[in-house]
Amino acid sequence: MRTLVVGAGAVGGFFGAHLVEAGRDVTFLVRERRAAALRADGLTVEKLDGTLHVEPTAVTKDEIDGPFDLVLLSVKSFALGQALDDVAPAVGPDTTIVPLLNGLQHIETLQRRFGADQVVGGLCFVATILVGDTIRQLSPLNTIMLGELDGPESPRIQAAHREIEGAGFEAVLSRNILQGLWEKWFILAAGGATTTLLGGDVGTIERVPFGRETALAIVAECAAVAAAAGHEPRPAMRARAEATLTEAGSDFTTSMFRDQQQGLEVESDQILGDLVRRGQTAGVSVPLLAAASAALEVYRAGRGA
Repeated sequence: MRTLVVGAGAVGGFFGAHLVEAGRDVTFLVRERRAAALRADGLTVEKLDGTLHVEPTAVTKDEIDGPFDLVLLSVKSFALGQALDDVAPAVGPDTTIVPLLNGLQHIETLQRRFGADQVVGGLCFVATILVGDTIRQLSPLNTIMLGELDGPESPRIQAAHREIEGAGFEAVLSRNILQGLWEKWFILAAGGATTTLLGGDVGTIERVPFGRETALAIVAECAAVAAAAGHEPRPAMRARAEATLTEAGSDFTTSMFRDQQQGLEVESDQILGDLVRRGQTAGVSVPLLAAASAALEVYRAGRGA
């Protein structure tokens, strides 16, 4: 099976490097500068238990030689528009697209562009950052979950799962991938809204007046939107979110908060704005999520986004 990994950043580079190491037929679709770096220096992942270095095959959009069997789409949500044009020559009638983006907005976008039959559900749990051209792993999280959006397993999703399993990370085949997508969105939105709206790490938020109460109220708003959509987070997932965002002394922050602190682009509309709109359409009151979304849009306007 020919696999195209779109992006060789913190997410695509991490999982793609493991697939290369496991002997899979993997090509990375990247920009010219990243392609030159990969060809010259290879791809390095600083793992918690050692260093992984591979010599990957990298192409730019003009060098795609035809359809691939499997496309792992790992760009940031705000880069999806350009990625659609870049990846189009790699998508044929038998291509399976597994997006590893946050939220749900991207699925509808991909289905409109390539057809509902081309797109399956996918998500990942990984904590990595890109330092220069090197990927650094920050926690043991290393999971890809995939499944048909309508639930039942199919030959193509089983084939995709076989291709990525046994490659040094956890590969999970789900019969309810939409629930998984909503639960991950719930966690990302709760954490992102809490840390960016209140402007600090969890330990600081927890110890200031009304900090804990605000964090719990944001979790409740996120859960209410998911419930209105028919995907209420399981009790264990909600308890996990509440515990993580109210832990005394914790230095936990979110990638959205860290990106904002560094003056980088953030996935505010995909993670918060879309959730607010869905909540309002369903009649769910989400004042804290709306405030967090507005604050991030002000930030984006200030950086010229």
